[in-house]
Amino acid sequence: MLLKVTPIVSAVDYWTAKSLELRDKVMRKDIQEALESAIAEFEKRQQAEQERLRERERFETDWAQIRTAVVLPALEEVAVVLRKAGWQCEARAGDKDPGIHFTVYRVKAGVSGGEKPFMTYQPEKQKDTVLVNVATRASAAPVGSFTLDKITEDFVQTEATKFFARLASEIG
Repeated sequence: MLLKVTPIVSAVDYWTAKSLELRDKVMRKDIQEALESAIAEFEKRQQAEQERLRERERFETDWAQIRTAVVLPALEEVAVVLRKAGWQCEARAGDKDPGIHFTVYRVKAGVSGGEKPFMTYQPEKQKDTVLVNVATRASAAPVGSFTLDKITEDFVQTEATKFFARLASEIG
């Protein structure tokens, strides 16, 4: 009795041979066009995602510069005037938090602190805007979301003045 021996063919050899067979075949034009269209759409989405990431990085970089060069100095100028009038103020930017927190309060003898009135500037990365919020003892509300080009020294000082006027009117 003779045994028939079949040669062992690796998967690589099989697919190499198969691709040589297929090399002479031509894909139907409509299928090839559909495939190329799907590839082009994928590449278009990839490019759009890369552009969105670049825009976000630009926003974060621009906000960091505006935060340091515009918002903090403008709030500090407001704080100087308020401190001369006997108010306690602090404008600070966190190390890990990209926002700015501005507190204004008055210390009364024998009264413990509690929550201090504040104003915040918080970047909204998804929208490429900065959300400005204010909170006093009586209320808390967003002032609005603003694009970076609106965040000027005049804007910051005007909003801080409105915040203080509201705070001062609640203290009676």
